[in-house]
Amino acid sequence: MDCDAQKLTSALADSTRFSIYQFVSNSKEPVTVQEVAEQFSIHPNVARLHLTKLEDVHLLTSFSDKSGKGGVPAVCTPFPIR
Repeated sequence: MDCDAQKLTSALADSTRFSIYQFVSNSKEPVTVQEVAEQFSIHPNVARLHLTKLEDVHLLTSFSDKSGKGGVPAVCTPFPIR
């Protein structure tokens, strides 16, 4: 099996991660880490971990979205590559 195919399969093997991918892919708008965390009743750090793994296998891409409220940018906003 190709190394990239193994990484992709491994990334989607986790049921929560696969559900997160479906949630993000079906969204018409970019989805924040906080929205993912709330949707799946998980801590934002856990949501970020899942999203990062999906980004590592090129299923999602993300960008920082500064809210203008000061401090560290609150979220990365992932969206599917279409």
